[in-house]
Order: sequence, then structure tokens, then C-alpha cells
Amino acid sequence: MQAAHRCVLRTMSPMPEAPELETLKRQVEPFLPMRVESVSLRLERALRHPDSLPLESLVGETFFKVTRSGKWLILHGSNHSLWVHLRMSGRLRWCDPADALEKHTHASLRVSSSIGQSDLRFIDPRTFGELRVLRPDAQLSKVTDVLDAKSAPHDGKPCSGNLAIKAVFLDQTRFVQGIGNYLADEVCHAARIDPNTPSSSLSEAQWADLGQAASDCFEVFAKARGTALKDEGWKDLFGELGGGGDLLKVHAKPKCGTCSGPVSKGKIAGRSSYWCQVCQPAIKAL
Repeated sequence: MQAAHRCVLRTMSPMPEAPELETLKRQVEPFLPMRVESVSLRLERALRHPDSLPLESLVGETFFKVTRSGKWLILHGSNHSLWVHLRMSGRLRWCDPADALEKHTHASLRVSSSIGQSDLRFIDPRTFGELRVLRPDAQLSKVTDVLDAKSAPHDGKPCSGNLAIKAVFLDQTRFVQGIGNYLADEVCHAARIDPNTPSSSLSEAQWADLGQAASDCFEVFAKARGTALKDEGWKDLFGELGGGGDLLKVHAKPKCGTCSGPVSKGKIAGRSSYWCQVCQPAIKAL
């Protein structure tokens, strides 16, 4: 059983979701305000959106606030804002300017803060991550953030057809934004709902349970500085692995962390998914 457990863990490498971006937000905040002294872009693809201004537009800008919207991290200045999406393998690294560049460092900002000059570097092995330099009033989504999921409006839009509840969570334009693969599994488990359940089968009370579970799970994994394995995965602003892997109840686990029963595995919306048939019994159609 232990060998099987190790095999499962080796195949799981959580991608950055809202808890990971919230971790970066909380770690960047103490360095504000910070003034951008210079920039370097080593991979044009990192700044590819047609609405983005050049990275050089940030030189001379002072970031005075950092926020998060779903899976986006936003550094706010008076004239420009820097939007960061990590996608599959991206991360931000705060380091001394004299530190050697890590492989796959695609962009960097030399900034001045209360501790002197530092580098804020964007590292992304798979190159799916993205930076955008936008005007300070830019907005990319009006969907409720996972932090506020417990008060998210349920107006019927999420429960169209037979779309599985996990697929609803993975779609950032429906119920809430910021939830990805591992968090969706954990939220469904916390709410005791099978992730395969058609969203149209859920009652108002079950939607409320999911919203509360989403807010609660988000905070649990954000406090743990995100989710990573012991030997690989997402790293925080200072290059440390997140501690949330030890808190997972079902995602990529052979046994349920709640009842110790076997965890089922399948594909939902093209993603590997995990649930406990004991703790998350199938819901009969209404």
C-alpha cells in the first residue's frame, strides 16, 4: 500500500490556484510600497496579450497595493498595474539582484523597497504563464472570488444541463473563480458531495454548502502557503514548498483523510479527479 501511495504522489503536481496566489499576495504586501527601477523581458510570450502595454511601461512606477482576483495576482500603481497569472508551472521569486538567474526566468523587475533593492522574478518552465501591464482601472472578471464563495449568488447559471459540479468549479466564468483541480476535489469532499453530480441536481442548501466549503478550504490551503509535494511542485515567493499537501483529504490520495476508506479516481472535465464514495455519496436526481 505504501508503494502505491508513493506512486500516486509522484503523478500529482498541483498547479497554482487561488491559495497559491493568495500566498504570494500576503508575502509581497510587507515590501510595499516598491518602486520599479528597471525591467528585463527574456521571453516575449510571457507578455503576449494584445491589451498589454510593454513591460518597460512599469519603469518608474511605484506599486502601493497588491490584490488577488481568482488566479490573478495584481500589483497596483498609480498609472499602471501588473497582472500575473501562473497557469501550469509559473511562480514568482523574490531574491537578491546578485543571485544567479534560475532556469526559465522569463521576466524580472528590479525594485526598491524599505529593505533596499531586490529582484521580483517570473519563472515558468512550461511557458503558459502570463504577465499583463494594464491601466489601473482594468478588470478581467466580475465572477465572485472563492474567498467570498459562501455569499456567491446562485442564479441558476451554474446548473445548466448535466454539467458535473466539479466542471462548474473548473469553469472560472460560472459559480466562483479561483478554484482549480485539487481545490475542487477538496471542496466537494468538505461539502460531502460527489464531484460527478450534475449541477442541476443540487438543492439551494447544497449550493450553500459548496459555497461555504469553498471559502473554508481556500483559507486552509492559503494559510499552509499553498499546496506542493515534499519533493516537487509549487514554491512560494522565497522558494519554499507549500505545506498544503499534508492537508489534502482526497486529491491524489489512496485513502480518504476523513474516514480512511478507499478513494475513487476518474476523469471529470478532462482532469484527474478524486472522491470518497462513503463521505460523498451520489445524489439522486431531483
